[in-house]
Amino acid sequence: MTGRKNKNGSFTSNASGGRGQGRARTRSQTEAEEGEGNKDDRENLLMKMVQMQENCDKLAEIISEMNQKHKDIVITLKEPIEAQSERLDSLEGRITKIEKKQEVASKLINTEVTKIGETKLLTQEIKEANKQNQKTINKLELTFQKANNQNQKMTSKLGLTLERMQRGSKENNIIIKGLKATNNNNNEINSFLTKTLKADPQKIKIKETKIYNKNNTVKISAILSLSSKEEKSYLFSFAKNLKNTGYSMADDLTPNQIETRNQLLIKRRELIDNGVATNIKVFDSALKVDGQWYVLSNLGELVKRKPKKPQDPSQENSP
Repeated sequence: MTGRKNKNGSFTSNASGGRGQGRARTRSQTEAEEGEGNKDDRENLLMKMVQMQENCDKLAEIISEMNQKHKDIVITLKEPIEAQSERLDSLEGRITKIEKKQEVASKLINTEVTKIGETKLLTQEIKEANKQNQKTINKLELTFQKANNQNQKMTSKLGLTLERMQRGSKENNIIIKGLKATNNNNNEINSFLTKTLKADPQKIKIKETKIYNKNNTVKISAILSLSSKEEKSYLFSFAKNLKNTGYSMADDLTPNQIETRNQLLIKRRELIDNGVATNIKVFDSALKVDGQWYVLSNLGELVKRKPKKPQDPSQENSP
């Protein structure tokens, strides 16, 4: 026997016997079974709806809880958010101030850059002016140097001219040292010339007499201005009579001649001390050493020169 299982678990027979009766019974059973199946479906559906309702209620509770939590979170975060908003507002204010300051700074920088450019231009102009000034200074220095050289030449010429004039005014003069200080100097000079020097007063003519060391109450000196070189040579020819008398005669020299004479005397002493020469005579501008003439170089050293007789051999100074 074969058949199919129904929804209620019963089987429907497929036997060939009693087909009509079986068919009627099967319809009723089928309808009953379908009714029961529908009932079961409604119950299942109802149960599902109930379950869905429960799930919806639970979901509503969850949503309510989430909404409450959301409200709590909103309430909790409200103050920090407001504080953060205030901070943002403050920060925006600071940023605005900074932007303004940056704008001012930018303007200042632009101004300074402009000034720097102007300064560079001014510096360049100053450099150019300095170059021009240096050129002018160099020209002035060159001009000054030339003028100075000319002045030195003129000064040297004037010095030589003055030296010649001084020597010309002194060339006939004689200085007498060791004269006694008296109320009548002329008598003392005449006594010196005639008694001590033993010269003939008639052979000389004194043009002028100058007395110096007047404040000395014991000894004085006098400068005699004679009329000629011959008279001067005549008096110097009696110089040997002054030995051990306390009197002396000398040329009336210029400062340059005195300096040269002092240097020549020093050289003479060196030659004597070193035993270089035995016969050394001093003149105004030269030494005569054993017949050889020597003059002073620009460095103050003795150098030989060609034999040349001095202008006035009588002016020789005894060693």
